[in-house]
Amino acid sequence: MLAETKTALLSDWPIDVRTALKLLHINPELHQYVCCLTCFMLYGPLPEESKDYHNVPNLCNHRATPTSAPCSSQLFREDREGGVPVPSHRFWHQPLQSWLARFLLTPDIVKSLRASIAPSPEETLFDIWDGCVFREFKGPDDELFLTSDPLKPEFRLVFSLFIDWFNPYGTKQSGKHASCGAIYMVCHNLPVHLRYQVENVYIAGIIPGPRKPSSYHLNHVLRPLVDDLLRAWSPGFQLTRSAIHPSGCLVLCTLIPLVCDLLAAWKSAGFAGLGQAEGKFCLFCLQTAEGFSNTDPSSWRRRTRQEHLAIAKSWRDTQTEAIRAQIYQKFGVRWSELLRLSYWDPT
Repeated sequence: MLAETKTALLSDWPIDVRTALKLLHINPELHQYVCCLTCFMLYGPLPEESKDYHNVPNLCNHRATPTSAPCSSQLFREDREGGVPVPSHRFWHQPLQSWLARFLLTPDIVKSLRASIAPSPEETLFDIWDGCVFREFKGPDDELFLTSDPLKPEFRLVFSLFIDWFNPYGTKQSGKHASCGAIYMVCHNLPVHLRYQVENVYIAGIIPGPRKPSSYHLNHVLRPLVDDLLRAWSPGFQLTRSAIHPSGCLVLCTLIPLVCDLLAAWKSAGFAGLGQAEGKFCLFCLQTAEGFSNTDPSSWRRRTRQEHLAIAKSWRDTQTEAIRAQIYQKFGVRWSELLRLSYWDPT
């Protein structure tokens, strides 16, 4: 079945995500969005089988700033099917709540989540739980996030976010070149031997190809996931049942680590890359490329979330693209959708 799906991907680009899932006999709940392939603005969500696009404009009307010209890219294909316009590209998002509802119906998963995750008794750190970040993390009630009553019908889950791109045609130099993106999360409450198994990974969205979003355009495809994470933080998701709660349970979730290669991390978190923004290249301090010879860490001024957030908001709220470019060049910071999460600290 996997070979059949790969053949379809290679022979009929771009294959519809729903078609690929049917080939694999996978049937998750999905929300579809009409996606602009110039700026990656999303229009929707629409029911996954819906072909009613009357509320979606023919041309993308997104403006980068209030004074910018609209994108004006065509959102629909020239051909028609039964008189209904066909979107040129779609973005598919799997709602976090529906994934959690299935995830928590598996008895072995719930048993693993309920098991206490004790730090290593040795000084060597073997897992992220051996550090202090997760254990000292405060929840929306300003109490330790992971110290809930085990008798309460409640789960408190910690996730990491991964974003990366791949070529569906393979990596041969002489082959076709295209980039599809994947947005997915891993639940760190699971023990390591279960944490990264494919069936336990939450795929939040598939970014359509054949090219990657540039600059801040990634924010558009991150927005549905951030909307879900805001609800998952407070008030949380009330599920009708889980494997051990036939009368329902509350699920609270938080996102802490962003795990990407450097290029994806800079783009996702809103930082300038190496060689940009007056040489600032580090996600944690304000050293510049000119300061490579400085090997005294005590002299490296650390970034702070407050300062980073203030600059990012000023970039977001500017009226012109020229001022945005000046802010970005001076500070190496722009707005990221992840900053809507009040607890998330990219520094």
